Amino acid sequence: MSTKSYLVRFSPEEHAELTARARIEGRSINEIVRTAVQQHFEQKPIAREDLLTAVRAIASRDTEILRALKEL
Repeated sequence: MSTKSYLVRFSPEEHAELTARARIEGRSINEIVRTAVQQHFEQKPIAREDLLTAVRAIASRDTEILRALKEL
């Protein structure tokens, strides 16, 4: 599995809590964050209609951009 890096900014308090939990649980901060993201996705799936709406909006913007580029 390939992975991607992403910078996440935490307040000093959040970082302290993450560091403490990582030590107590014997896990890395990265593992805790990845687990939290996975749980969020499972608990709040995107509705099919919402996904289709987003795809249509992106396609519409892409069409507008392509038209504008042709006019250059």
